[in-house]
Amino acid sequence: MLESFSPKQRSFEEPKREKHVIEAFPENEPSSDTAIDTLQVEEIARVRGELTMKLFVDNAPADKWQQISDDLLSQYPRLGDYESFVHNIIGEALKRHDAIERLWEEAGASASGPPHRPENARLIEADSKSAKLLFQRIFDSEARGRVEATKGKFSLTFVVDEVDARNVYLKGMASGQLLEETPLGFSVPGAEIPVLVINRNEREPQAELVATAHEAQHIQHSIVREGRYRTLQQIEAEGGGAALEKALKREQDGLPIEELAKDELLAQFTYLQLLEASRSTNAELDRRFDEVVSEIAERAATIADPNGYYFRKFQKIFSPTTQEQERFQQNVVRAVDAYIQLWKLYAQNKSGKDSLPQNNVFIKVSNILDQFPLYKWPAVARICEVRHRAGNLGSKPAPRTQPL
Repeated sequence: MLESFSPKQRSFEEPKREKHVIEAFPENEPSSDTAIDTLQVEEIARVRGELTMKLFVDNAPADKWQQISDDLLSQYPRLGDYESFVHNIIGEALKRHDAIERLWEEAGASASGPPHRPENARLIEADSKSAKLLFQRIFDSEARGRVEATKGKFSLTFVVDEVDARNVYLKGMASGQLLEETPLGFSVPGAEIPVLVINRNEREPQAELVATAHEAQHIQHSIVREGRYRTLQQIEAEGGGAALEKALKREQDGLPIEELAKDELLAQFTYLQLLEASRSTNAELDRRFDEVVSEIAERAATIADPNGYYFRKFQKIFSPTTQEQERFQQNVVRAVDAYIQLWKLYAQNKSGKDSLPQNNVFIKVSNILDQFPLYKWPAVARICEVRHRAGNLGSKPAPRTQPL
């Protein structure tokens, strides 16, 4: 969920940073035999990244998704155990896609013509009458203002006026999670399909684009999370898959409030992806991009601000203890630093299989860190950097499996 998009200064006292801190509290430090295979982690990130591009970005038809995933996995023989997880992700994606298609057809929605964003042909915008019908069908109330409805592969997005955004927010959110202000963008819990609501901002059209990308990222994460849950259920019922089970359980390790913050941070950094894609056509942005990255990091770290929007929201959901709040604040700040550290590492890497178009660096970094709980991000960034620095300097490569 997004509050605003202009970089903000931190309004809280930043936790003291320590060099090579892996966790905020000693009792949570991993045992010495905990290790990660950096090459495997990067291969998994590539698989997730390519699936993201093919399913969420490219216009591949839904009936080809399973074959696309099988062809992709065939390129990574070391990830054979990962197949069931990928299949469950595809299964969850198809369920959402099919539900949206059914709803679109039931509402008699018709397209308004070619997409108003030609570069995004996978999106279909409904005509104004159909948009209002879809709104009423989903929210059981008539919109008072103008409604735009766009069908994506995995979600339905409504861009509405402030009055309708507020009504949906009040109706759709649990009373214990309500905040005074209506977010610029939010997803609707409990809806029969993934629904995004964007509060129309006529003065800042760029804000609508960012809000849409941000909330779409939450949808992607939810599909992966559900795929992980289904896979763990299968392993528990059928046995086997010990290595995969360990890797998937590692992803959701840590405090529940940190799991929510991890999801929010990865969505916050979609802004970095959008800016990366604009660098080649914006000389001024390209010139001051390092400064912009720092501003984005400053804004992301405000998730840990005890007086801020997100912290208040998380408190209402989890009611963390004082110690958990302290750990949360420290780990969020360190995780933001780790994300930027890893992003800079891969953005500067121009050789070998790790060479990526600039706007895909975000996808790779996010898919690496999504494999780990928030509190381990600093260690993951450090280990990846050690291995890459050793290889780039021509020295003996660092072991690919290293203690975490």
